[in-house]
Formats: sequence, structure tokens, C-alpha cells
Amino acid sequence: HLEAAFDLYISSQQYAEAARLVGQQAPILLHQGRSKTLLSWLSQLPQDFFEKTPWLLYWEGEGKTIQDPLIARAPLERAYELFVEQHDILGATLSCCLIIESFKVLWDNFHLMDPWIDRLETHIEQLPEEIPAETDVRILSALLTAYLFRRPSHPKLHKWQTKAESLIHSTPDPNLRTMLAESCFFIRLWKDGLTKVSMLLDNVRPFMDSSSSVST
Repeated sequence: HLEAAFDLYISSQQYAEAARLVGQQAPILLHQGRSKTLLSWLSQLPQDFFEKTPWLLYWEGEGKTIQDPLIARAPLERAYELFVEQHDILGATLSCCLIIESFKVLWDNFHLMDPWIDRLETHIEQLPEEIPAETDVRILSALLTAYLFRRPSHPKLHKWQTKAESLIHSTPDPNLRTMLAESCFFIRLWKDGLTKVSMLLDNVRPFMDSSSSVST
């Protein structure tokens, strides 16, 4: 039904409605491991419309981050620019988070992360006190990644690590749980060695079992 609705919007040139549907369904499609479906939808939108809509660029970037994180950065960087122009702090913050996570996936050129860390820290201060739980998790994961690889002596690293480890147990989305657990794993490995890593894994394993995995 969703595919038929999207096709109808495209065929009738109702691109704003198609974009609205993408925005509603993108998190669900990604959660289900259906990034190819999401990217297929996005590719059917007119280029001029697509390139002026920051959330569409953002979803393209997230859809490509795992498979091709280097390619994903271009739409994410463009999305960030548009979010800043439109004073969309939440969108700008999430774009920074994904760009930072892309460096971890690539495991290369971590120094290029530095300006994105600065931008993320700036936008965090501008966010309202109440933000979606998923956004909080993404910010935590990006901060841990950033501080581990570029600012390991940051005074707030332990604070964010403690919060992240507590959220692993209460985060319902298995993808986000994995993201947090991975960040905490690297922090523990760097700071405490294999013994503390084993303790962390024993602690979070019940929350990472196969019954919570996402279908692909």
C-alpha cells in the first residue's frame, strides 16, 4: 500500500506529498533494514526538489551510511548546510551525528572529524531540554565516537559514557542499542582493557540477543 501511494504521488507530480510519506516511513524502513527501498523512493524525486529539501538529503545520507559512508557524507553535508540556513537545530544536530559516525565506519582520516565535533557541541547547547529519546541516543553515540578518537581527555567523556551504558538497557530500538553498545565497547577497551570490556558485554548481552534483531 505504501509503495502504491508513493508511486501515485510521483506519477501525479505531488512531490511534497511524496516527501511527506518518505519522512514518515524512512525511520521505519531503516529499522527494517530496507534502505534500498528508501533510496529507490528518493531517486524518483526530481533532483531540483530533492536537493532543496534537507530531510530528504538527510535520509539519503543515513540510507547510504552503512554501505558507502564516504558517499553518504555529501548529502549529509548538504543537508547540514540547509538545516543551518533554515534554523533547524535538530536536523543540523542529527546530520553532525551521522557524519561523525561515518568516520567510525570508515575507520580513517579521523582528524577530518574535528570541525563536526565543534559544530555538534555548539548545536547541543542550542537544543531544547526535551528532545526525542532516539535523538539523545544518537548524540551520545556520536559524542563517544568523537571524544574517543579525537578528544580522549575531554572532561565530559566519563559522564557521557555512564549515561550511554545506562541507556543500552532502556533503548527499545535494536539498531540504536547496537550503536550505543559499540561506542561503549571501544571506550571501555581503550580505557580499561579487555577485563572491563568482558564485564560490559556480560551486562548488555541479554539486551542484544537475536530475538531483538532487525530483519534484513
